[in-house]
Formats: sequence, structure tokens, C-alpha cells
Amino acid sequence: NTAYIISNALNADALVFNNAEFTYLNAIGLVGKTYSPYAYAPAHISNCSIHDGNYGVNGQFASGSYSNNVIYKNLAGLFFARSENVTMTSNDVYSNAPPGFAADIFVHTSKALVSKNNIYSGNIGVWAAENTDTDFVLDDNRVFGHASMGVITQNANNVVQNNKIYTNRDGIVLEGKIPDG
Repeated sequence: NTAYIISNALNADALVFNNAEFTYLNAIGLVGKTYSPYAYAPAHISNCSIHDGNYGVNGQFASGSYSNNVIYKNLAGLFFARSENVTMTSNDVYSNAPPGFAADIFVHTSKALVSKNNIYSGNIGVWAAENTDTDFVLDDNRVFGHASMGVITQNANNVVQNNKIYTNRDGIVLEGKIPDG
């Protein structure tokens, strides 16, 4: 897949999609200012169907809200690295991330909320990588049917609460350093 949509605009509401379908894309890419002082590319994507691509949404130095979407059959569903203030709510994210690849939802951010999503039938459900600034919350999601881990969190300060996590090879995997004090 070589087609993509990319936004590197830094103003508020730079990229807004509502009630759209995206198929066979390389990615919907969001790229902010990747050198100091960092700036984050905001997006608001809601009520969309994103499927049969490489990355569903690929955010590098991104921010924004992603809600009520159906995201499936991509190499990665929602993928955010070095991002900030990302909210993912009420999405159906499934059948992404075949074995050996990332996750239905991959988050390497500060200040992220993943809530009220149905995340199922991929390799890994939610992967919360080592976050530099913590403030990652995984709350009130259903995570099930993954060939590997339902949830992996690599920071002792991440919050995982009120989720239904079942029928994954491994339910919740906790990795990382326990903070001093």
C-alpha cells in the first residue's frame, strides 16, 4: 500500500475526519515537530472505518481524540509514539497486528487515555510502552481473543483499571522498573 494521508500542521483541529471510510492506505499519518521544542500534530478522527492498510492511524509527535471508529485488518490499528494528550474512546479495534508485529493499540506517549474500547482478535491488544511522563490510563475496555498478550504495560506508574480482559494467551503482562520511594 503506497497511498497515505499525512498531516504535519500544528494548529488546533489541523486534521478532522468524521463519518469517512479509509481502505488500503499505508497510513493516516500525523507528524509533529520532532525536534526541541517539540510540538504535537493534533487530529480528531471519529465515526470512521479504517481497514485493510498498513497502519490504521500512525501518530509520531501527535495528539488529539479518536472516538467511535472501527479499525481492523491493519498491521497496527492505533499506533502512537512520542505523542502527548491522546484520547482513544469507544472504538472497535480488532484483527490488527499479525504475529510478530505491534498491537491493536500501541501507545508510547505521555498523558494518554484508552477507555471504553472493544479490542480483540489480534496478536497483542494494548501495548503501553515505556512512557517517559506516565499519565497513561487504560480504563473500562474489553480486551479479548489475542494470540499473545491482552495488555502489556512497561511502566510501573501506568493505570490499568475496570477492564474486562479475557481469552488472551496472557492476560496482563507487567514489565518495567518500580520507581524509587
